[in-house]
Amino acid sequence: MKTKLRTTYLVTVLFFLFVTVGSMILFYNMFSEEFIIANNKKIMNSVFEDAQGMDLSSLTKSDRKRLKEFSDKGGVIAIYDGEKIIYFSGDTPERKKNIKRRKFDEKIYEYTYTPKANVSEGRKAIRLKGKIDQNVKTYYLYCSVKLRTLENSIGLISRFMLVEMIIILILGIPFSFYMAQRTVKPIEKLGKLAKKMENNEPINFEEYDFPNNEIGNLAEQLKSMYLKISSNLNELNNYNYLLKTQNKELIEFDERRKKFIGAATHELKTPLAIISTQLEMMNMDNDEAMSEYYESIMEEIQKMSNLIREMLNSSFEGDIILSGPMKVDSLSELLDGMKDKYMGL
Repeated sequence: MKTKLRTTYLVTVLFFLFVTVGSMILFYNMFSEEFIIANNKKIMNSVFEDAQGMDLSSLTKSDRKRLKEFSDKGGVIAIYDGEKIIYFSGDTPERKKNIKRRKFDEKIYEYTYTPKANVSEGRKAIRLKGKIDQNVKTYYLYCSVKLRTLENSIGLISRFMLVEMIIILILGIPFSFYMAQRTVKPIEKLGKLAKKMENNEPINFEEYDFPNNEIGNLAEQLKSMYLKISSNLNELNNYNYLLKTQNKELIEFDERRKKFIGAATHELKTPLAIISTQLEMMNMDNDEAMSEYYESIMEEIQKMSNLIREMLNSSFEGDIILSGPMKVDSLSELLDGMKDKYMGL
């Protein structure tokens, strides 16, 4: 059973959509966490570099806005001058106080001048702890993003992508069917057109509307080919008619030729038979001196009779023998054989 092109097209498009979106979801679930962690590390390192260029003793509105961009993405930033926290992106005073006690007072030794963002033990958060010296004063910068927040975001995006895949498949079925119909319909028209050409049916090309693309170009080439073939067939039919007419004339001419040769040979054989009979009678009544002439005449009459019989046979077999076959012979013997025929002269 032949598979329809429309079905093949539809299945192929749906399979492509399913594999593409499914691969994206799988790829996202496998590598998204590490990618997001690496991206947050890069952002934290960039925040520390930006903070080094700020006047931490007097943060401007622009500086606070740049720091807030990181906290808006779920991170926490705190800057400590050794006595108090001069900047904190947290949401409550209690949390600010907890940050000061746990992150600065108790673990101030963990801060360095060349910090790098790293994942904490137990993979609970990504943290950066750095020191900056400005105006004979040391500032401590703390950045942190909880991995649980990232995991929740990843899970939410994964569920969203799954729903997106279902929506794409649902919308993809009618869209694929529409595109398959739009692609296959001109091809079906070409098939019907070719069928009419095969059956030598009259074709009105104005009834067939093809799109202005490769299929339309193919239809134009098919039309041009059909018109050329029709023109050549008409010429061949004309030549065939002329050949039939000429063949009929040749057959009639051949019949007349056969009749003429038959009548001519009949008319020639009758007087030759009479001459031959009369010569035989004369040969019986004359003396031996004249018999040589009679024999020579009879030989020529026999040659003419044989030639007439060959002409008659050849006319019915389709070949006309105009002369006997040539052969190599002795010229002396040929002249010696002709001597007696021309002795009288």
